[in-house]
Amino acid sequence: MNIDLTVFLVRHGQSEWNLEGRLQGQTSNIPLTALGREQANHTAVQLANSGAQIVVSSDLLRAAETARIIAQNLSIPIRLESDLREQSLGIFEGRLAADAHRETNDTDWSNPKWRPAGGESLADVYVRLVRLFRKIQQEFPGGQIIVVTHGDTARTALALLRGENLADMTDAILKNGEFIKLPLRKID
Repeated sequence: MNIDLTVFLVRHGQSEWNLEGRLQGQTSNIPLTALGREQANHTAVQLANSGAQIVVSSDLLRAAETARIIAQNLSIPIRLESDLREQSLGIFEGRLAADAHRETNDTDWSNPKWRPAGGESLADVYVRLVRLFRKIQQEFPGGQIIVVTHGDTARTALALLRGENLADMTDAILKNGEFIKLPLRKID
């Protein structure tokens, strides 16, 4: 397979709800903390010589804010994409993560087929990402792009970009403001 494109996959900077230990899911209006903005600026410095042509980001505030900081520092355009949103956590959004996990202690949240009430599964997120990365491949046949997203969405994207089975995907999540460089191989 040919490597057509390089992706710098970025997790958004720390948000107010990350600091509080709340499950964010697709809650749209959660801003970055001061540390989160510092993390975004630090990521921008690290990506300054990446040759990236565009920042493609989730449209949720915490990711969009991170993306804007990076794009402004690199003087490149930004595009917001709803397909990069975090996994919808339905009834658990806004709840303290510790409380939600305690209430569902017999549930494997990493199971790609598990869907919280009113939310979506990681398999659903995977389908969104396949659609988005196919679109990106058509629009950017070569070069480098920065993709800003969320913890579980980034973990799912890593599985997709590495050609891993969802059931075997890693539990490791990028830290806030952290990024990884990956080739975007042809997605069938």
